[in-house]
Amino acid sequence: MSRIVKKNKIEQEVSIPSQSPKSSLGVRDTDFLLRLIKRSTFEGSEIEQAYSVISKLGNIHRSYLED
Repeated sequence: MSRIVKKNKIEQEVSIPSQSPKSSLGVRDTDFLLRLIKRSTFEGSEIEQAYSVISKLGNIHRSYLED
């Protein structure tokens, strides 16, 4: 799978690796990422994006814990 990315008015094709079971995140991965983010600091302009990522990651982590 690939997509077209515009960079400096030049179209480039960027390859996007397909997600395979080997590259999926597990409960230990999501726990590690959440702990790492917890210790991080963010610029004001990054807060909205950080919140979005943390919410998604938290939902994935909770779904693993419920199984």
